[in-house]
Amino acid sequence: MSGLDFIALSGAKNIVLSPTVVVRTCLQKRGGYLADLPYASDMEMWLRLAAHGDVGVIAADQAVYRAHSANMSSEPSREQDLLQRKAAIEHFLDSSAARFTNAADLRIRMNHMLALEAIGCASAAFNEGAMESSARLSKLALSIDPSVRRSRRWWFLACKKVARMAAGAACS
Repeated sequence: MSGLDFIALSGAKNIVLSPTVVVRTCLQKRGGYLADLPYASDMEMWLRLAAHGDVGVIAADQAVYRAHSANMSSEPSREQDLLQRKAAIEHFLDSSAARFTNAADLRIRMNHMLALEAIGCASAAFNEGAMESSARLSKLALSIDPSVRRSRRWWFLACKKVARMAAGAACS
């Protein structure tokens, strides 16, 4: 697929889940992982590499992922993960914008997808009774993309909050 198609498919997530990538050495030498993005540097790197050309995909199992308590991917909180991916998206677009005629649209789309995910996380936190976390994640979603306030996910969470308040008032 084209690099741009890969970037569009990736959206605001890392879709390369295991170390099964072969990259041209000359591209890899232009820059690898970013130390200041410990949880999202691989996502940023795959996006940046895809900006330079086509991406081959083999539709077959190529690796086994072993989850354990020391995995870096199990360390970040929802907020840390979202903030790291936001930083990865910004770094990728800032460093690669010249390669795209639609960089501004791509930034808007990726940020909107990330904000939608933040609202999904806020909703999950609400369901778990983690109200402070839900409020922080909602605020983060708005800081990423204020237009998320017009999304179905935002309104669904708002309805759950109203229903909870109404249920609390009925029990009083």
